[in-house]
Amino acid sequence: MKDLIDRFIQSQTPPPTPKATFYKPQEAAKRSLADDAGLVTETLAKLYAAQGNTSKAIDAYHRLALKHPEKSSYFAALAKALEDKTSN
Repeated sequence: MKDLIDRFIQSQTPPPTPKATFYKPQEAAKRSLADDAGLVTETLAKLYAAQGNTSKAIDAYHRLALKHPEKSSYFAALAKALEDKTSN
């Protein structure tokens, strides 16, 4: 009888909930720098250029040209201007 009660209790006990991972600021910083989200706008590209991060700005313009084929020549010209500016 005790064995039956023990099995019943074990079957009715919910499984333990996993602990939440501890917040680590270093990992959050790494995730914020990752550019995997695919979010790219012309404003973001302009901000990169204004901040002096021309490689990210050029990459953003190239991705925008692929994303918006109707404006690809416009974005290509902006990327070319930044490439020319950095090579001088």
